[in-house]
Amino acid sequence: MEMEEVTPPSAPFQPPRQSVGRNLEAVDFPPVPALPSREEVMEEIREATLQYINCPDPMESAARKQRVLQSEMNGEVEEAATRILQASTSAVMARTETMQLADTSNLAGQMDTTADTSIRRTRKCGRPPKPSERRTTVRVSPKTYLVWVRKRET
Repeated sequence: MEMEEVTPPSAPFQPPRQSVGRNLEAVDFPPVPALPSREEVMEEIREATLQYINCPDPMESAARKQRVLQSEMNGEVEEAATRILQASTSAVMARTETMQLADTSNLAGQMDTTADTSIRRTRKCGRPPKPSERRTTVRVSPKTYLVWVRKRET
């Protein structure tokens, strides 16, 4: 069985179509943000604590270690992890609500786009027009004039 060409050889060459420049996966279908687990948050807190403790001054390092131990004994590390989880959960919820509101406003905005375009653009883009009267005199900088006078004198 022989393979046949789809386009006959006499047909003109057509280059592939250009992309429209939109990434639908990133814009229209954003990924669902993942909530961090408690273990991931605790690991990040441990890494930050190690960076905090590692100080070139031995006295300051000892004082920082003491503060870290005291905060761990008081349960402040666990409280911080809980607050981080709550904040990330509320941020994800707010983002999904915002996306839902944006979707509904986009649908409403598509119905009346002609009125919006005339309101938005009040100034024209680009270089301002040249003045109608042409300048007939040449402006000379004072520095240029002094150089010209000095050359004439010598």
